[in-house]
Amino acid sequence: MSVTNLRRAGSLDSRTLDSIAEGSHEQLTIRSVDQIDWTPIVENHPYPDQTIVRTIATYHEPSSYTSGRDIEIEFEIRAGSELVLFEYQTDLSTTEPVTNSFRQAAGNNLQIYHSLHAPEDALWEFLSNSNRVINISVLDEGQEVTYTEVEETEPEDVVGEYAIASAEVVFEYEGNQMLVSYNDGSLQVESDWSLGREYVIQLFERDVMG
Repeated sequence: MSVTNLRRAGSLDSRTLDSIAEGSHEQLTIRSVDQIDWTPIVENHPYPDQTIVRTIATYHEPSSYTSGRDIEIEFEIRAGSELVLFEYQTDLSTTEPVTNSFRQAAGNNLQIYHSLHAPEDALWEFLSNSNRVINISVLDEGQEVTYTEVEETEPEDVVGEYAIASAEVVFEYEGNQMLVSYNDGSLQVESDWSLGREYVIQLFERDVMG
């Protein structure tokens, strides 16, 4: 199953994009950098003319017990929404070393934040537009509880009013399902269908980043 992780980036200018093509890092080898053509597939997309650059790289994951392994990862930089996506098919114990290696390969010109810093009301709107809610947990007096279990509060009154801690929802597009997970400020899309992933990403750009 292909996994796509979304992160917030800093300002993306031409100098930042150019530095990626020239970059390298001891644990990450950049194999190709291409600007891709794309078309909005959701209504009212806020960045129809944004530049999207896709990078294919090999990341060497070290190990204390073996020689490590090489993992192919695709990075995608979306200049309008200032999102950095990285897609992989191998389980990773943590994604931080990958993003740090990519940032350093870009000459530290590229900022990648740990959190998406998504506005709470916009995040609620995005999740509410899903086709099925598996679970949404909120913070209630410092405790993480399912949004349907907040004491003395109806679920419809929780929506939009409480901070989201984590969520699992399903989006559908053209008969296909994409599992979307939100946790600790990070969003992850699981699907082997590239158009389905693109649909979810564009919804996130419109409902949250736009």
